[in-house]
Amino acid sequence: MKMYEDQTIYRLRGKETFILVHDAFHSASSWNRVSPILSRLGNKVLSVDLPGHGDDMSSIREQSIYTFAEKVSKLIDIEADKVILVGHGIGGSVITLAAQMRADRVKKLVYAAAWMLEDGQSVSDLSGVDYASLSKDNTVVTPNDYYEKYPPLSLCGERDWLFMMRFAKPEILSVWNEKLLLKEQLKTPRYFVICNRDEVISEDLSEKMINKNECQEIYEINTDHYPNLSMPEELAFVLHDIGLMS
Repeated sequence: MKMYEDQTIYRLRGKETFILVHDAFHSASSWNRVSPILSRLGNKVLSVDLPGHGDDMSSIREQSIYTFAEKVSKLIDIEADKVILVGHGIGGSVITLAAQMRADRVKKLVYAAAWMLEDGQSVSDLSGVDYASLSKDNTVVTPNDYYEKYPPLSLCGERDWLFMMRFAKPEILSVWNEKLLLKEQLKTPRYFVICNRDEVISEDLSEKMINKNECQEIYEINTDHYPNLSMPEELAFVLHDIGLMS
């Protein structure tokens, strides 16, 4: 396991295409502090607003983890080269499905404090959280209702957290409760980033997922569930390091 606590300067330039997929409620803007660093290291970086999030005005009530993956798949189709998919939180489920949809176009999968599910498994199966209890209409969960029950550590500081929350929108309940259905076992190389102060996906949960799903490399960052805000340089260097691996 690799630990990243201090800024590391890489002399090698990257040349990979990264597609960054955000967590529940949030948007492409949650990657705003990571993307420029990863780009300066020579990589092409794309961050996506999943349907019903950020600037995507699709109705969230018509979405599922599968429609999220379909949008990522369409973005993959536009790119000339194979891509590296990076998922944060719920984004982990999205990149797993997108890799199945575009198996020949995805080079690597990176789970950054993200859900790495097995076939037939849901987030609620792993977490044990009753997400339906957070929904007033049994369809969507609002950011306020979620974070009132599960307040973040917000190690990034209040300013960055409030900036990200400006773009937060309600989430479809099914992203936590719907079981992931895979047609076949993924062959795409996987990498996992554990955040050892993660209040959403604990170290124990991370290790449980890693033990069930083979990973090429495991990294550890000393921060909370939002390394993209609290330690963007460290996360960017981890992603760059993964991109450099043959």
